[in-house]
Amino acid sequence: MVSISLGVLPILATTEKMYGLWLAAISVGTLLGSGLSTRYGNRSLRWTFVFATGIGGLAWCVSAIWLNRNVGVTLISFGIAWVAIGMMGIQFQTLLQRQIQSEYLGRTLTVIYALQGMLAPFGYLFGGMFADWINPNLLYLIGALTLLVSSIYFKKSSFLTSHATLRDRVG
Repeated sequence: MVSISLGVLPILATTEKMYGLWLAAISVGTLLGSGLSTRYGNRSLRWTFVFATGIGGLAWCVSAIWLNRNVGVTLISFGIAWVAIGMMGIQFQTLLQRQIQSEYLGRTLTVIYALQGMLAPFGYLFGGMFADWINPNLLYLIGALTLLVSSIYFKKSSFLTSHATLRDRVG
């Protein structure tokens, strides 16, 4: 669902420079989130996942509200959303590496990455196609709503309650 929102970024960006700023916000946010994930590794996974998706979803909502009003607020809020996504990415990959038996790790991660790589372009395609019928601003908002719904899911997920913290599991 986030890919659908990213598929409309070329429509929302009025110039090449603006599109570059959108991509920079994604890159900087993801990089900061990756760095922060080690700082929050001592928290429970549930706390990290709920906090990251909740804050990220709210920041993306702020970005959507300011979308056509203030580019600075929009891009900063969007970047904050990607801080959360960067945090989640590191935590999720670490969780997978700890839960999958070492002899299956390479094969399993290959399948997961292949599926991610295969499905993401469909989100971009659908985002571009849907933009012909649905306001691109509304499609952009789908990313925020996806993160907020994920936060609710992670809050109720029994899977996350069975895992303490990533640092507790280091052997």
